[in-house]
Amino acid sequence: MAAANPMIAAALKGAGVDVQAVSRMQEDAMARGQTSGNILIGGQLVGGMPAAAKPDPLDQLKKVADLHDRGILTDAEFATEKARLLSE
Repeated sequence: MAAANPMIAAALKGAGVDVQAVSRMQEDAMARGQTSGNILIGGQLVGGMPAAAKPDPLDQLKKVADLHDRGILTDAEFATEKARLLSE
């Protein structure tokens, strides 16, 4: 949390939050590819952006089928994508 506002860091520390532990958790989360702004304080997720919703496989399948119908994807390409989407 070195780059954080010193007043915020002081307030968190005054509230009993181990600022260094939170900083380590943020670094660990970033290393795992999680949104860097999300941190846990007292078991609650605070800050950051919500994770992007995973695309709906049915919607994706419809798009792939449309590409196949329009001749953009070959039968083999369509079959490969269909199998991949249905396996998720």
